[in-house]
Amino acid sequence: MSYNLTKEERETIINYNETDDKANIYTRSRITMTKLDNLVKKNPKDYVIIEEYDHSKEYECDKKLIGFRTSMKITEKQRKAMSDRMTKTMARR
Repeated sequence: MSYNLTKEERETIINYNETDDKANIYTRSRITMTKLDNLVKKNPKDYVIIEEYDHSKEYECDKKLIGFRTSMKITEKQRKAMSDRMTKTMARR
C-alpha cells in the first residue's frame, strides 16, 4: 500500500453515540491501521475490519473499548523513587 498523503490527511476519526454499543473507527494513518490490524488478529471478537479502501480502513469495536486518559503527573520524589527501583531491577540482571 503506497501512501502520498500529507500529515493532515492521515487522520483517525472515532465515532459513537449513546444509543449504540459499537464504535466506528475510520483511519488513514498507517500507524493506527497497524495497531488496529494487530488488535483484529489478537481479538477478532472485539475488533472487526468493516471496510478497506485505497488509503484507509474502517473498523468497529465495542465502545467500552474506547478510552481517554490524562498524562501521568508525578512529583520529583516519586520520579526519584521510580528511578531507584529501576536501577535496582537492572542491577539484578
